[in-house]
Amino acid sequence: MPTGSSAGIDAHEAVCVVNLATHDAQLTFTFLFEDREPDVVDGLICGARRSRHFRLDWPHELGGYRLAAETPYSLLVESDSPISVQHTRVDTRAGGIALMTTMAGALHRMTL
Repeated sequence: MPTGSSAGIDAHEAVCVVNLATHDAQLTFTFLFEDREPDVVDGLICGARRSRHFRLDWPHELGGYRLAAETPYSLLVESDSPISVQHTRVDTRAGGIALMTTMAGALHRMTL
């Protein structure tokens, strides 16, 4: 997750979840790192027929979990119902604004 600010916009990353089901989706985020065991954040919710953006630099969005800036990680998002997930990075370190986004791919359930 980048740090910095340009044009009044803080650098940040977000996980955008779309839940088209008629019931709330219960979510778990598992952050995986190169040099330590994963961190698990559960109890997150995306409402029924809603979109929710989880800013990864805002601990209150992640149940109090603080993701360290400038630390390489991968993210596994699990849900008890079908969802769509998009990851977005806004990078303002170079004095401008760069936006990168990607859609997640579905995996079959496995044990970490």
